[in-house]
Amino acid sequence: MKQNLIILVSLVVVLFFGCSRAKDPASISIAQQVSKGEGTVVDIHELTSYDWDKMYFFDPYTHRDSIHSAIGQTFIPSNQIPISVAEANTLLVFTKNGNVVHYFQHRRCHGDFSGFEREDGFTPEQARFRVNHEGRSLYGKWPKIKRLD
Repeated sequence: MKQNLIILVSLVVVLFFGCSRAKDPASISIAQQVSKGEGTVVDIHELTSYDWDKMYFFDPYTHRDSIHSAIGQTFIPSNQIPISVAEANTLLVFTKNGNVVHYFQHRRCHGDFSGFEREDGFTPEQARFRVNHEGRSLYGKWPKIKRLD
């Protein structure tokens, strides 16, 4: 009985705190590129299938209203991001001519892009990054991403 309880608790912890798989095709492509390890170049423009001219990152805990204000549009339904970006995610928003064309939450365990918030966003040419090293968190290992200069 005690062994079954330990297994059940362990399973719940893994399911709750583990890094889930990405669902968005671009997030999956980014995760696959990041998984190649330190030094790998992650060119977001090459990994997306839609046309965009600006990309924005929003860090964990960024409030939904702040995101809408920064982009200039209300586009995130409350059932997707109830209040703010979750701790384990970075929100990527892609625009074309000022209109949102795509957005998704990217799990930080598949590439930690936190710290890249910029008011003017990134152009496709600027959206190039490198896997820098593996960081650690309560959730496990998170590959840290560095901007290519």
